[in-house]
Amino acid sequence: MAGIDALLSASVKAVQASGALEGTALMATVSAVNSDGTVNATRAGDSFPKVRMLRGAGAVAVADTVEILKTAGGWICLGSLASQTQDTGWVPLTLISGITPYTGTGVDVNPAPAVRRIGKVVYIRGRWTFGTSYVVASDRQITAALPAEFRPATALELAANAQAIPSGYAGKIWLNNSYEIHFWCGAATAWGGIVATSWLTD
Repeated sequence: MAGIDALLSASVKAVQASGALEGTALMATVSAVNSDGTVNATRAGDSFPKVRMLRGAGAVAVADTVEILKTAGGWICLGSLASQTQDTGWVPLTLISGITPYTGTGVDVNPAPAVRRIGKVVYIRGRWTFGTSYVVASDRQITAALPAEFRPATALELAANAQAIPSGYAGKIWLNNSYEIHFWCGAATAWGGIVATSWLTD
């Protein structure tokens, strides 16, 4: 942390010395993490879109409290407070066309597909169905891409549940390099699901 703090201090001093600094620092709350190296932030009802992250400032997530500075080139973000533990709560996953949350009988729990981030750990749960027909044993895309704040540093493969024909086949899900969640089972299945599995964001 000392190295990062020294880097941030040097960056702020360089901006101040250049005369580009137009105002004092503000504390704001991240409302969105964008894929282009910027964040959207809010403070006291004001919105700050496309605030540029400094290189080396560390990852931030929705609901983080961050420090932002206004420069001649626009707003920049110095990073989030180190002492806080961010918790997004359960965020519903966006399922692709033809995939819906499973609400049938025969299982103990049917949580809607969702993800939750606490600090650097992301949890996933949910059960989904493929409609009235059984899906053959194959790669099947389940969701649209994960939001940036829930993504792991690399592609992952995770164990999953499935209602397979014949019974006894396990399922798995994986996150590919496009951050889509895919499902696979060794036999045709009507639904798949996963409960309380997690991964790290770094």
